[in-house]
Amino acid sequence: MEQRIYKPDKERLSKLFKTLDTHNDGYITFEELKTYLSRSGQHFTKDEIKNLIKRGDVRSNDGVLDYKEFMDLMESHEKEMWDHFVKLDKDGSGQISHSELSLYFKKEHVDIPDNKIKELIAVLTRTKTFSSAGMSFENSISSEENLR
Repeated sequence: MEQRIYKPDKERLSKLFKTLDTHNDGYITFEELKTYLSRSGQHFTKDEIKNLIKRGDVRSNDGVLDYKEFMDLMESHEKEMWDHFVKLDKDGSGQISHSELSLYFKKEHVDIPDNKIKELIAVLTRTKTFSSAGMSFENSISSEENLR
């Protein structure tokens, strides 16, 4: 089986940085991140946002994310997501299918009805209905601009 390696989409992440940096000063502040997350329908507490910034603010420790800190944080986060994705994608198709997700939940002893798994895939792929094709990594990170 071919080894699947995470390759960051630096162009997409760079665009995301520019979107978040509403002051156009080269930094992402607490307020900028809070506003973006709120507008995108994601509900983070103040502490969660502060911790997110703190996790990435490793070079300057100034309470904001510069471009490099943001890119490093996001690449690390997406690499972690990729590793989980690959583990779930048992057949290596590049999609997490309903059956793969169902198998995962059974293995973890989580009882989730079939219709809820379908709803989960629809939500994660930002579609109104379940797709038998499943969920790709690209779907999950584009719906991600979820930084948790």
